Amino acid sequence: MDSPYEEEVSKLLAELKEQREKVSGAVDDMHAVRETVVSKNKMLKATVDGQGKLVELEFRGDRWRDLSPAELSAIVVEVVTGAQEKSRGIVTELASALAPEGVNVSELLSEKPDIDALFPDIDKMWRSFNE
Repeated sequence: MDSPYEEEVSKLLAELKEQREKVSGAVDDMHAVRETVVSKNKMLKATVDGQGKLVELEFRGDRWRDLSPAELSAIVVEVVTGAQEKSRGIVTELASALAPEGVNVSELLSEKPDIDALFPDIDKMWRSFNE
């Protein structure tokens, strides 16, 4: 005779497999992210990947040679930061589709996330479980 839990376990395993496939697809999508920003004056183009790492920096023409180091540096920082922000937005959107309800993925992906703020009800849930 089959165990009364066999059907339930099979169902849970199927759900787990489905979630694994969703996560795997999202991770692949995140690794495929490439975002490019071009400077306002069109002399610089920066491309970053899904982790915000600079993968391409292209200087167009020779006008950049006439800029002071500070001016050129400011343009590089502006363009790279813009590409990183676009990339982070896409990755956040992809991750948000997988996150449990109520989890702020944008906060989680910040430089120093407040883990307690992300999961504020865990202590309350634990207390009610033990009552």
